[in-house]
Amino acid sequence: MQTIRNEYLEVSARKFGAELTSIKNLKTGREYLWQPNKEVWTGQSPILFPIVGRAKNDRLRIDGNEFPIKMHGFARKNEFSINSVSQNHIEYILTNNDKLVKSFPYNFELYVRYEITENILKMTFKVKNTDNRTIYFSIGAHPGFNCKLGDTLEFEKNETLCTQVMNDEHYRHTELNYLKNENQITIKADTFANDALIFQNTNSEIITLKAQDNSYSVEFNYKNAPFLGLWAKPGAPYVCIEPWFGADDRSDEDFDFCDKPTVQNIKQGDIFEYTMEITIR
Repeated sequence: MQTIRNEYLEVSARKFGAELTSIKNLKTGREYLWQPNKEVWTGQSPILFPIVGRAKNDRLRIDGNEFPIKMHGFARKNEFSINSVSQNHIEYILTNNDKLVKSFPYNFELYVRYEITENILKMTFKVKNTDNRTIYFSIGAHPGFNCKLGDTLEFEKNETLCTQVMNDEHYRHTELNYLKNENQITIKADTFANDALIFQNTNSEIITLKAQDNSYSVEFNYKNAPFLGLWAKPGAPYVCIEPWFGADDRSDEDFDFCDKPTVQNIKQGDIFEYTMEITIR
């Protein structure tokens, strides 16, 4: 476990999965990150790479070959190395190896960086193409924040949005109207009864988790992420705020991975970089 701190925040993470394990407000002592519970959800903040969600038939088809891969990819289930560390930042790195290449046939470097400035935690994902060709991938965050029923999620702007509905096999299946010129979602026992809420291309770049009694808030600036997932086990005392560059496959589509509408790509030697900002109050 690695810990960084300043006078406002103490943030811990671990090399396995480069996963956050704690976000504490040192002024109040409040723990903001969900603590694992085998009866509810054992995750905390998994890194989704090189896919987000589920691939059709749990495989990637690339250059005529098929590569088996589990839901949300392998980054969350593998040991990273520490690339750099200081009092206010920790950066992890994962590279392809003989095991991972069986699921993802590209050479890459994946960096996950956590950095604190006052009461702001920055999470940065960086994917470097170390292959001799263009590589294709998806990536996403999945941090879970402690909350209570009755707390709200508030967009910075009014939104008219559809949520993408999952079928029983966890493929995107259809869309339902969800918000109509509104900016607030109240967390209820049945809010996630049909799995995650998945929004695409929101007008907002910020969503804020607000306590019903105004005792705390989490402002999440997800910037230009094309997908935003919101999820929890129904009725559980947490909510995941998930910016994604990618999404589950659709039940009625079967693309080569390189041709999927939601996939990202970077040319040889280039870098994909994305930073989220989480303000704790």
